Amino acid sequence: MGEIDLIAKRGNLVAFIEVKFRADVQIAAGAVTPSVWQRIARAADCWLARHPAHSDYGWHHDLIELAPRKLPQHLQDASRPGMA
Repeated sequence: MGEIDLIAKRGNLVAFIEVKFRADVQIAAGAVTPSVWQRIARAADCWLARHPAHSDYGWHHDLIELAPRKLPQHLQDASRPGMA
């Protein structure tokens, strides 16, 4: 099925976060393909089904890009086309 690297909640919003570490942040962003986002979406659906108290919360899929000697880049709602 898949896994989710991080799940974070703030207020009534849940973020399902993919974390990628590569030699360059551009390579990290390219490592998250549409099929990876689909896998994360399926895992998020399972998580929400198992945590019904959060079923009415808003949610999005984020990406955190890590590279040596660079600050982390946090892209919110990154699974939408053109975001990552």
